[in-house]
Amino acid sequence: YEVTNNGTTDLYYPILPSPFVCMYFKFNRSLAYSTLCGATTSLGKLHIPPKFTVFCVRFRPGTTDFFTSAPSRDLTNTTFTLDSFFPYSSRLVSDIQHGESFHERNLRFRQYLKTYTAALQYRPQTLLHQCLDMIHKHRGIIRVSEIASTAGCSDRYLSRVFQMRVGISPKLYCEIIQMQFSLQEILTTRPKSLAKTAISYGYFDQPHMNRAYQKFLGRTA
Repeated sequence: YEVTNNGTTDLYYPILPSPFVCMYFKFNRSLAYSTLCGATTSLGKLHIPPKFTVFCVRFRPGTTDFFTSAPSRDLTNTTFTLDSFFPYSSRLVSDIQHGESFHERNLRFRQYLKTYTAALQYRPQTLLHQCLDMIHKHRGIIRVSEIASTAGCSDRYLSRVFQMRVGISPKLYCEIIQMQFSLQEILTTRPKSLAKTAISYGYFDQPHMNRAYQKFLGRTA
């Protein structure tokens, strides 16, 4: 996705807690910066100065080992410079900065991956891929034991895989996805009462949902 600040004052764009690893390119006509952030477990803010654009690429959880041998837990809630992981990163940053449109930036990013990395040939671990799809299908409302049982592994092994390949535990992953789905429902329907929303998205009641929101967003639903 891409966000442009056409105003005259700084914009602070909210970044929800997410299991995705994200790559950010912040640029105007004369300046460009790039960073890589691991999975996040609390609400963040993306600072965008006036007349700057931010181009963001999100990587599916569990795919970071195509560009780093470090366990994903070492990336969680941490920001790095792009050149720590990608070869010729300055060339990529320049290509993104001088792209004429969002579509062109996408094409340039894909071409960079094709030329300098093995990303396009990468295939995620089957077990992890299966578990992630299962969690999203259930909107995060699923027990870790049920995930492990369906995947044919132990709870402990599943937790180890998630810590190494995603950066957070499967339980925390489910909680974040549950929060994201419920928040989308709230923002879409603007319900007068949140009690029904809370029950629909796997919370015991509205106070339970509020506690989850306080944990991740620092405010009640």
